[in-house]
Amino acid sequence: MPKKEFTYTNDLPMTCDRPLIFSRWGVDTQTSYANGVRCHWISAVPNTYVMRDLRIFFEWDFDVSKIKRKKNQKWQGHIILTSPNGFEQKFVFESTKNYFSVCKSFEFELSEPVSFDYEYRLVLCKSVVKKEEVDMTMFLPSNKTDAVLLVEKKKIHVNKGFLSYHSEFFRVLFSSSFTEAKMAEIPIKDVKYKDFLLLLATIYPNAVRPTDSNVWKILELAQRFLMGAPIRVIEEHLKNTSNFSRVEIYMMKEMCSVPGFMEEKGEDSSSDSSDDEDEGDCFEDLFLASDVTDAVLLVKDGQLHVNKGFLSFHSDYFADLFSSDQSQEYEIKDVSYNDLASLLGTIHPNPVYPTYKNDEQLLKLAQQFLMPGALSRIENYLIERSILTIFRLL
Repeated sequence: MPKKEFTYTNDLPMTCDRPLIFSRWGVDTQTSYANGVRCHWISAVPNTYVMRDLRIFFEWDFDVSKIKRKKNQKWQGHIILTSPNGFEQKFVFESTKNYFSVCKSFEFELSEPVSFDYEYRLVLCKSVVKKEEVDMTMFLPSNKTDAVLLVEKKKIHVNKGFLSYHSEFFRVLFSSSFTEAKMAEIPIKDVKYKDFLLLLATIYPNAVRPTDSNVWKILELAQRFLMGAPIRVIEEHLKNTSNFSRVEIYMMKEMCSVPGFMEEKGEDSSSDSSDDEDEGDCFEDLFLASDVTDAVLLVKDGQLHVNKGFLSFHSDYFADLFSSDQSQEYEIKDVSYNDLASLLGTIHPNPVYPTYKNDEQLLKLAQQFLMPGALSRIENYLIERSILTIFRLL
């Protein structure tokens, strides 16, 4: 059976210009109807005092609710954006929703007004449901697990120290004052097995990254089980790789009770822009002594308070170190405080992301200290940074 295809070529160019000094944004909109598809096209050009780099923002809001499609069908398509001066960009997208948005931005020097036009192509095709790539071996019994959680009558083997470090919920649950702490198998109620595994997989060393299809569920469970790390990962997804519309992101922000979630930050507050500041400042709160730390790592220019169970779960190097020596202080040679703190910061429940100045060094340290979780996070950062760098050069 041939695929159902919908195409549209806009015949009314939109002119973009830098707004007047008293206007923060120059915004223009158009709406088209073709073959049952409604497309609302928005352009936004900031004034130079709103944003230093000269960017143009485009958004296409599609409404395909009037087109009949089967449950196993999804939309695939592309948008080609052009201007008379030779500019041309193609954006590829897909969606399983009746209402979805495609948002793009790029640097463009607007010394004079420039007109843009677009065409789109939508195709209905079979949707292959992908299973979440959760590594089930993470939840099998091993020398790193010391507790069993029971979800929908299925066993999940976990490490108490690791979960307690990530979650106040489990820190209390595993405490001696709770009856459940003495049980061989601890029941976790009112949650689906596959959803709970997905939540845990976002904090494990071989972490599963959120997608638009599962981010709502992860956010809901992260709040219920008092886990900060999944929420920080969700923020990165929404800012860098999500196809959610601004309305959907606003709804998610309203749903989240965690202070600071998706708050707008100033341009100078990004990870790369803060490199000129004292790098040690951002680690002061992460590695102070607390009721969840039980070891001190001594480096030549400082010390880091850590949790043995958490760090052992992430690193065979530290697992061997802590098991061979039962003291509370451990000297770590040939590494600086900032480098080790930066490495451990990538796996912290309140993660500190790499920068272009330290990513190569962190890759070496992640291999040296046998930390696959840190290695995966750094590699993902490098991939995303490369994509964003290319995107900024468009």
